[in-house]
Amino acid sequence: MFPKRKPYRNKTYLDYVRAHACCACLASPPSDPHHFMEGGGGMGTKCDDTFTVPLCRTCHTEWHSKGVLPETHSRIESVALMYQQQAMLLARWLRLITEAATADDVF
Repeated sequence: MFPKRKPYRNKTYLDYVRAHACCACLASPPSDPHHFMEGGGGMGTKCDDTFTVPLCRTCHTEWHSKGVLPETHSRIESVALMYQQQAMLLARWLRLITEAATADDVF
């Protein structure tokens, strides 16, 4: 039996995600950081914090009850939107922290 993998957690990143508008309906922040990875996790587990998207409470509830985001027409569109948003947010976040680290370097 393999030990259960501990997911990566980062409160600062989740705060960053919360500060964005809902990726489905564009409702103003703060948003819920929705953990999403198709086929990832398992019963009672969440994926890493880097696999999050900002969803308002209404869209978050809709996703968990129907498996489709309200502003999309199908599950495939919903999943594609969330993966696109994850990649965009993570790329921006990495650029921000890299720029901050570079600015702190003293020569």
